[in-house]
Amino acid sequence: MTAVRGPYNKSSQRTPLTDDQLKALSQGFIEHRKTVPCPNCKIPTVFRTKGKSKAINHEKEYQYLCTVCNRIMHADDMLALVTRPVDMEEDSQPLAIDSQLSALDSQLPDVESQPPFTSSQPPLSQFELELNLKEQLNDKQQRQLSTVTPNTLQEDFPALLVPNYQSAPWHQPQQTLSLTQIVSKNQQKREAAAARLLQPPSNTQGFQYLYLPTKARIPLGKLRTTLKKLRVNNGRILDLHYPDRNIVAVLVHNDYVPELTELLSKKGVNLITTFDPCAVSVLKDPQYATNTPEERQQIAQQLHNQRAQKALTHIRGPAKFAVARFFAHKLWITQTQLAAVLATDPYLSTDPATEDIFVTNINASAVTATSGMDEDETLPADSQ
Repeated sequence: MTAVRGPYNKSSQRTPLTDDQLKALSQGFIEHRKTVPCPNCKIPTVFRTKGKSKAINHEKEYQYLCTVCNRIMHADDMLALVTRPVDMEEDSQPLAIDSQLSALDSQLPDVESQPPFTSSQPPLSQFELELNLKEQLNDKQQRQLSTVTPNTLQEDFPALLVPNYQSAPWHQPQQTLSLTQIVSKNQQKREAAAARLLQPPSNTQGFQYLYLPTKARIPLGKLRTTLKKLRVNNGRILDLHYPDRNIVAVLVHNDYVPELTELLSKKGVNLITTFDPCAVSVLKDPQYATNTPEERQQIAQQLHNQRAQKALTHIRGPAKFAVARFFAHKLWITQTQLAAVLATDPYLSTDPATEDIFVTNINASAVTATSGMDEDETLPADSQ
């Protein structure tokens, strides 16, 4: 931005200092920066530099700040002070003392004025006057502090509130009992899962899908939460997916089917027993409307084959191979697909989206072998 012409452009009215003047200013400022009185507050104070000037033709000149009144002085004004510091100091001392005494009189009206100087009482030096001024100010502060009452201190610094430990669980027997029951129930589930591993195969070994009606296609995680509210053991559910509109498929072991069926019937949930996942009726996409019945049947079987393969990628532990053989027995997957599943590590997920990046192929089995049959461990992800 260019300089503005006229009487308001004060920086253009000042003459830039020469190199010799800048050198003299630098030396004089170092020597007299603590003794030069400020023209504004009339008190000998300490000046410090405040960066270089931004005015045109004055870029080499520093600005100076008074530490008492924060008045900023230009380089030419400071040069005039440091070149005659003795004269300025002698002129400013009476003014500074008078201003301090007048300020003291206004702040302390009850302090008796100093007696007039006589020939027998020599005038006080500047140091003695400043010392008397500080003592009188300290006396005033002490009197003000003595008038503070305890009530004022309590209002300014209220007492700390005593914490209420009555809301802690150990002070509430009902809550403590509830927590104990939850811990005991989880321990019973772990023991039951471990006991099933050390039992011979049941006569009803195998798996089956149970089909439940749904009003909406909610996320599978939320669906598991809903089943938990119905007291369904999510550790016994191996897979969840939606084979058709308003229908959810639940894969469980045959031993858990009677318990799950009875539990859902008590809650008013009736199973769908006539649903066929490979039926042509599951094809709701209009793009298949022009296909022949044979082609639609083949497409339905292919879609169910994809759902079965996706379920196997999420199931871990020894149940993975058993479920794969069950799918092959139902002709939902081919023998080639079964062989590919049996050749994988049963404790390592084959889904890149759910694979644990901290588990290597070497220790995958060792890490998850102890938790594969635990019902309370993290559940396998479900297929959509």
